[in-house]
Amino acid sequence: MAVVITRASIDHVAPGEYVPTADRRVAMYGVDWAAFESFLALRGDALPRVAYLEGTLELMSPSRDHEKLKTYFAAVLEEYLDHLGIVYDGAGAWLLEQAPAEAGLEPDECYLFHEPEKPRPDLALEVVWTSGGIDKLEI
Repeated sequence: MAVVITRASIDHVAPGEYVPTADRRVAMYGVDWAAFESFLALRGDALPRVAYLEGTLELMSPSRDHEKLKTYFAAVLEEYLDHLGIVYDGAGAWLLEQAPAEAGLEPDECYLFHEPEKPRPDLALEVVWTSGGIDKLEI
């Protein structure tokens, strides 16, 4: 298995320049599904967050600004759900995998509506703070 590793950068910043507000991301190409599952087993529930799509594995440690935005959006969403009287359960950063499609994602926040024991969330909140990398909507 050949693995190519790249680091994400912001378009208007010179390569290699330190950007303190950017998420820390590394992408590896040519990673098969079995290697992705092995990585998940070794990592456990700790950081970095992962995204996987058709042979590309992205590892991401969110920046402080990313986490602040996630918290703000989650608070607004939860207030709105409360206002509408929708029963929900927050499930945090829940790893979602789909082996046949070779896709996996760990969204920032997940929500279940009405029935808290569902196998998949009804809503996933994903903050894209640093450009580039895997298209999370494609996953």
